[in-house]
Amino acid sequence: PRLIREELGQPIHSAACGGSHRLMGLSYAVRKCERRELEIEGEWARAAKYLREYGQYTLGLQNPDGSFSTSWFAGRAQAPSLARRLETSGHMLEWLAFSLPRSELNDPRVLRAVSYLNDLLWNGRQQRWGAGPLGHALHALVIYDQRALGGLPGQPAAELDLPAAGQ
Repeated sequence: PRLIREELGQPIHSAACGGSHRLMGLSYAVRKCERRELEIEGEWARAAKYLREYGQYTLGLQNPDGSFSTSWFAGRAQAPSLARRLETSGHMLEWLAFSLPRSELNDPRVLRAVSYLNDLLWNGRQQRWGAGPLGHALHALVIYDQRALGGLPGQPAAELDLPAAGQ
């Protein structure tokens, strides 16, 4: 609880990769608590509420083409650099795909983000993307596939420490 409290007291914008790693860490901690069937109360409840609200805020930063803000979580922006769009959209969708309730993964905004990343990677398949941004974008699509579509046969969501189908 102390670590959760300290993380919630820090600004998102100053954390690694625009804050996406801080949000992912908080989400992972809350998810572990849920999977252990522990009561979500106190700092854990604060974190869960914060993450829900930040998820909605993040979806509000989406650009019309499905990409997410190239200014991370600081506000709306759409820089022309495709590498920057891959970096920010990959990180932000990765966190959303992991954190949103499964029932929200069919939200049209999430579907636009998935489609955007998929198209960007396909159309840019000859690009020399940076390993980090490429890895986060691919991981975002894998998490989405696992949680929203069921993933590959024989590869249960539990292997990726993702929530079960109903969560």
